[in-house]
Amino acid sequence: MFLGAFERVFAALPNKWDIKAVQDGASAFAALNESTPSFDLALIDIGLPDMSGLDVISETRQKFPDIPILVVTEFNSEQTLSSAIRLGAHGYLLKHESKQSLRTSIELVTQGQYWVSPSLTRNLFKLAGAPVAQTIPHDAVLTLRELELLQHISLGLTYTQCADVMHISLHTVRSHIRRIYGKLEVSNNRQAISKAKLTGAVFL
Repeated sequence: MFLGAFERVFAALPNKWDIKAVQDGASAFAALNESTPSFDLALIDIGLPDMSGLDVISETRQKFPDIPILVVTEFNSEQTLSSAIRLGAHGYLLKHESKQSLRTSIELVTQGQYWVSPSLTRNLFKLAGAPVAQTIPHDAVLTLRELELLQHISLGLTYTQCADVMHISLHTVRSHIRRIYGKLEVSNNRQAISKAKLTGAVFL
């Protein structure tokens, strides 16, 4: 049933896609070994009947270093999310997400961006641990809410999606952005994300 949802989403995308579906890890390994040239996108479930999908992610990344990998799974643990990202996944989507989320995640990862289901983004903060304070001016210190917004943006969410995930208005999102730009002395989101990382993402 889920394969049918995939097919409908891919059919709605601008380019024509040829889908090769397999049911277990062994078949996935065989498909990877037979694939010349590389696939354009790998969608991998963690819960395979014969092995962990993490093994398939690892094999895919070793064989095709540049292929975008999107995890589509029911597993929502911090450990599984962390392992998938460290092994080279570009996106992590939970199966209960909408078709629009599936489409968005596919479009983003194939464009070289990253996607994590909004319900899992808080796990990224836990995995990263407490940010390390650096010597920066007091007025450049970001609040937790501002840092959360930057994290969502870095994962490819639009301002509207950020508003939905954070349960705030679009006007409030834009107000946060203006304050972030002012504190970090930047003029766009890319600069803000980069500078926040360089300063250690200090927050209150």
